[in-house]
Amino acid sequence: MEKLLAEVKNLLTKTGYKILKETRMTNDKGTVLKLTKGALVNVYDTGTIVCQGKDITGTQECLKELM
Repeated sequence: MEKLLAEVKNLLTKTGYKILKETRMTNDKGTVLKLTKGALVNVYDTGTIVCQGKDITGTQECLKELM
């Protein structure tokens, strides 16, 4: 999971997204990345990546190779 999270963060920053906040989910099943462009990226311990919030089309496009 840590490797996937690092890859997600790397791809996001390479494409111009800035991570405002990184927190562990309250259910302890993954990590939430809050981005400056209004999107949330949930990276689950199972390897699943879920984009939510604003500008998810751009975020999903950025992460499509990992999803």
